[in-house]
Amino acid sequence: MMLKNVSIKLGLPAILVAASVSLMTPAHAQLGGIKLPSLGGGQASAPAVDVGSLLSQQKGLVGRFNSAMNNMLLAQARTLAALNLNEESEKAAAAAESYASGNVVAEDQIKRDVELSKASLEQINAAKAKGEQLTSDGKQSLMAAIPHYVKGMADGVKLPKEFEKWSSVAQGGLGSLASNPMDALKLKDGLGEALPVITNLPGLIKVWGETTTTFVQYAKGNDLDVSEIEKIEL
Repeated sequence: MMLKNVSIKLGLPAILVAASVSLMTPAHAQLGGIKLPSLGGGQASAPAVDVGSLLSQQKGLVGRFNSAMNNMLLAQARTLAALNLNEESEKAAAAAESYASGNVVAEDQIKRDVELSKASLEQINAAKAKGEQLTSDGKQSLMAAIPHYVKGMADGVKLPKEFEKWSSVAQGGLGSLASNPMDALKLKDGLGEALPVITNLPGLIKVWGETTTTFVQYAKGNDLDVSEIEKIEL
């Protein structure tokens, strides 16, 4: 099963977080009270930055994150409902709704929902440990979770690679913005929107991987087909 590789991949998001921080730390210019990168003082040799393209890519990154978060929370909600943990299921479903719009989300919201996902994982593990077979209705609810796990993990596993590409381009050309404070400000704002996602990505990927692995084991124990989830390579 491809999900066994989840722990191996956890180092990549951590590296990306470090890369994102490095964009904002070496030799800084000051603009609006916020420190902005100034690599080499705007040397002529610095590659040009297409700020519009970078911001568009950043929006795509946040959108992919929102899609993954929405689907993973809905998957957990369906799984909890299958276990008759209805109050917990409703909390997960309500949290999922806040990501459905695709808007930028606050860091405290993401952190809250990381903890919610961890709690859901503990509850699912506890039910799995009991070894009880699900009712017919429970199996239907568990089956309804499968498409959300597939979509959520398919989006989630792309996040590190997509951001790696994005940060590499941004880091390589930031020096050219030393003489263009307006574009620097725009890029700074884009980085500010993406950073809550990036900084929480390592913990999220870990929880998503563990939750999905637990779900696959539990679903198999109840004779459900989870082959679509198992095709996803982390």
